[in-house]
Amino acid sequence: MKRDMIFLFVFLFLTNLPGEIKNLIENGGFEKYQEEQMVPEGWVINNGYPCRVTVMKDDQLACEGKIFLRIDEDKEKTKGNSGAVYYSKGLKVRKDTEYKFSVFARGKGKISLFIYEYNDGGFIGSVSSGDIELTPEWKEYSLVYIPGVTKYSNASVIRINPAIHIKESAYVDNVSFTEVKKEN
Repeated sequence: MKRDMIFLFVFLFLTNLPGEIKNLIENGGFEKYQEEQMVPEGWVINNGYPCRVTVMKDDQLACEGKIFLRIDEDKEKTKGNSGAVYYSKGLKVRKDTEYKFSVFARGKGKISLFIYEYNDGGFIGSVSSGDIELTPEWKEYSLVYIPGVTKYSNASVIRINPAIHIKESAYVDNVSFTEVKKEN
C-alpha cells in the first residue's frame, strides 16, 4: 500500500512538471472510437459545413497510433464551401494567454484551422488560419491563438471549440491545443 502511494505521488509529480506541454484536447489522436460511432469520441461533424468522415484503422498509414480520420467535403451540400469537424468539448481559455492549435494532415485540396469562440451569451465569432494547401505527406499545420487579441476582443471569450475545415479530401491525425509556455 505504502509503495503504491509513493508510486502515485511520483507519477503525479512527473506528469505535472513545469514546462510540460499538456494537450487540452482529449482524444486528439482519435484512438477512442466505437464501431457504431460516425466520428471518434469528442468530435462532431459541423452541420453548417457538411462532410463525410471515415475512421481509418492502419498503424502503418497513421501519422501516429492506429486510428486517423479521412475527411471529405460533401460538394453537393457545401456548394464550394468546406466540410468541417470540431472538438465538441468546449475548452476554457484565459484572456491574453497564447495557445497553439496543431493538426497533422495530408491530402488534396486545402485545410483551414478554426477557433469557434463563445462567451456566456453563446457564439461570438471565429478565428481562422485561412486556407492552406495540403501536401501528399504528413505535415503539421498550426494556428497561434490569443483570446482577447481578435476582432472580437470587446467580448470576453470564455470557451472555444477547435475545428478543422477541409476543401476536397484530407487525412487528419494528432490534433492538439496547448498553452504556449513563455520562456523566463
